[in-house]
Amino acid sequence: MVGLFALNRYWEKSYPNFARIVFTGGLFLLYFATLRLHFFSDRPAITSEAVALALLVVVLVVQVVLAARQQSQFATGIVMVLSVGTSLISDVRLFGLTLTVGAAATALCLYKRHNWQTLLNVTIVLVYGTHLSWLLGNPAMGRGPAVIPDPGSNLVYLFICAGLFAAGNCFHYESSSTTAARIVRSILNGGGFFLLANLAGLSFSRERLALLDLLIHIFFMSAATLYWLRRRSRYSTSIYSCFGYLALSAAIFAHFPAPDYFLWLGWQSLLVAGTAIWFCSKIITVTNVFIYLGLYTTYLATAPANGWVTLNFAFIALISARLLNWQQHRLELRSELLRNIYLGAACIIVPYGLYHAVPRAWVSVSWIGATVVYFLMSRFLNNKKYRWMAIVTLLAAVAYAFIIDLARLEPVYRIISFIALGVALLIVSLFYARHRHKNSD
Repeated sequence: MVGLFALNRYWEKSYPNFARIVFTGGLFLLYFATLRLHFFSDRPAITSEAVALALLVVVLVVQVVLAARQQSQFATGIVMVLSVGTSLISDVRLFGLTLTVGAAATALCLYKRHNWQTLLNVTIVLVYGTHLSWLLGNPAMGRGPAVIPDPGSNLVYLFICAGLFAAGNCFHYESSSTTAARIVRSILNGGGFFLLANLAGLSFSRERLALLDLLIHIFFMSAATLYWLRRRSRYSTSIYSCFGYLALSAAIFAHFPAPDYFLWLGWQSLLVAGTAIWFCSKIITVTNVFIYLGLYTTYLATAPANGWVTLNFAFIALISARLLNWQQHRLELRSELLRNIYLGAACIIVPYGLYHAVPRAWVSVSWIGATVVYFLMSRFLNNKKYRWMAIVTLLAAVAYAFIIDLARLEPVYRIISFIALGVALLIVSLFYARHRHKNSD
């Protein structure tokens, strides 16, 4: 073993590639020689497990120092693999989890000093993989995989590791791979932390899962805010914000019964839109559109129809469209597509919601009322899109009156419906006649 390190020193300048191989082999040999002093041995030289683990930690620290002095990111990565391996081999939960924190902190320090981005990203995978193994009962030591009750220690160490990895994106370097590496790091850290923390929460206390997800939301949003205020980092800010609102959605699902959580999830969509405007993030804005459509689709597929819940989604779509129009310059949106999606959704959802919210005799009248509101919005906001929404809603009211009301309503309600429809059509015709007269002048 000493000879391998001596050969590495001798061949370092003349045969650098071969010297690196010899050096890495020396690191392996040093670690396994120390490991066999107690573990995987019928007659261990060191009978005390605590002493053997302490000696392994000393060896790992020495190896990290040697690998860093050699400026070898690959050799340091091998040491990280050995570190998480030691965590699992020890089969002592608190020791193993503490070792993962040490590996995370070491990778962060080396990234700050040497810009070893790949090392930090690989360490994220290794550390979260180790946490997953502990949550499954450490099957690496021969036990069958099964989620075990966790006293909460995993959660504490998970938050610490996630905080260390999140701090990595606060350091910027001028290199072509920095942006891509930061995106990968944000996704790995956010996804790994969210999934493992929820798995630990399910095994620890399902009754407090909503509180846990709320804490995860606060963590992610704090990280996103820090990135924005410190670095104006669009990608990291957007990714952590998306994970933060995913955690908030999980908290809402865990706390509120169906279908009440759809009300809160809908208003969360509006909160996401406001966050996107603050962070000037197109990523959050586009993601929020898909979240909104996905929520409403899920509501239609899984929950009984509720008029007021449906109208809640319509109001959110209208408000979101106004926000995008108001802050279009801040988001640097060059297309009206996202706003048109919200307005189109509202145009469909409003009649559907009114159909379930009001008595059947007043459906067509309520749609005419929505038509009047759209025309007023078109007039005050000077926006043709609301005028088209009014026309579509009015045509739907006409069709409903002739197909449904004419056949099913009592004479009194039928007369009221057709009077309201006639008045609405008369007002619309007068409005367009006046509008055309102004344009001709």
